[in-house]
This record gives sequence, structure tokens and C-alpha cells, in this order.
Amino acid sequence: MARNRNRNRYRNRPFPFALLRDSTNYKQWATSMKDALLRDHLWVYISANSSPPPAYTVTDPTDPEQEEQAFQREQEINQWQCKQHQCVGRIALMCSEAVQRRIAHVKRMDEGAADWKPKELWDFLAEKYTEKGWIAKWRLVDRLPELTLKRTTTKEVQILMSRMCDFISQGQDLNITLGEFVVITMLNNLPPEFAVHRALMREKAWKEETVPSGLEISRIVEDWISARNAPKFPFGRSQ
Repeated sequence: MARNRNRNRYRNRPFPFALLRDSTNYKQWATSMKDALLRDHLWVYISANSSPPPAYTVTDPTDPEQEEQAFQREQEINQWQCKQHQCVGRIALMCSEAVQRRIAHVKRMDEGAADWKPKELWDFLAEKYTEKGWIAKWRLVDRLPELTLKRTTTKEVQILMSRMCDFISQGQDLNITLGEFVVITMLNNLPPEFAVHRALMREKAWKEETVPSGLEISRIVEDWISARNAPKFPFGRSQ
């Protein structure tokens, strides 16, 4: 039953994974999309930015061998163009309607622009939807609880090591400092009573691109403790 539901969920998509919605799921989407294009031998049109085969020039129209070679070359060029369109089409189909509208809008605004090329579209999506700055750092540290070993099997250990290497590599790419790591971890480890404070500090950090200090977090905790321990008086009475 569950298998049938999954089939229905993905039946209008070329690949069985979630559509690109926005920056929150871009990284996971890009990884799945790359794997799918590799399996279908389409990734080469992105990684190599391949060019079409050169046209064959017939020097002697009466030579049937040259005519045959020109025909074969034309077929190769048509096949290359079809693969390009197929690659672009599959990427676009794995995007939400909002992202598809944005893709179409870019080409509409430039009247002389040619159709999307695979690498051009891939780079455009990466530029628009890759999380940067504090958002990316915060989401990276949010993934820290995933780096735990659930079962001591060879496969689980290999998966964990791969995730840890990926975690470290992303941290290096983002230039995340020890201080930033500690502050984000402190905020994430605050109990549920501080959910509102945590959300406000996150929003402020994302907007201003500034790291909250450990002192700010300590002050919030102290204020909360003081308010909780403050003497309570019956209604209508003052101190």
C-alpha cells in the first residue's frame, strides 16, 4: 500500500525525489538531481559544458561517401541537441511551479536570449538557491545530531564517516569559526521554554549577518530564571 502511494506521488516526475522548493531543500535536491543525471548519462552536459559535434563540410557533392559522412554528422548534432533539451527538461520538471516560473521569467526578460543550456540552468539555480552566510552555518550545525551511530554495522559506520567528512568539508567552505559553532550549539540546546527567544535571535542573526554573543544568551537565561523565581502575590495585592 505504501509503495503504491509513493508511486502515485512521483508518477508525473522523471525522478523519485522531492521537487526543488527554495533554499531550504536546495542542497539535498542538488545531490539527488546530480545522482539521477549521472545514472542517465546526462551529467556530462553540465560538468563538461559540452559543445555540439562540428558540422561536416561537403567539398564534393558528387562523392557519396562525403554525403554519408555529412548525414551521420547531422544525426550526431541532432542527438546532442536532444540530449541537451532532455537534460534541461528533467531539471525543470524537478522544480516546483514557483521555481519554474522564475526560470521562465529570466528568459522572457531577455528577448534575444537563447534557450537554457544545462550548465547555465544548473549554475543559475545554484546561485539563487544556495544558502549563504549565517543561514547556511546555522543549518549546518542543526545537522549535528544526525552524526550519531545508530547501529554498529559496517554499512552504518561507512555512512556515518561519509556524513562526517561532508560536515567538515561544508564547515570549511563556510569558514565557520569555533565561536560561531559554540554559540549556535548553545542556542540549539536551550530547553523548549526558550523556543521564542531562539527564533527571534535566529531571525536577527540572519537579517543582520551578526553572530549573537554568549553573553546575550546568558542574559536571556538569567532573565528567565529571575522571572521564574520572582515571588508571586495573590491577585489584587502588591509587594
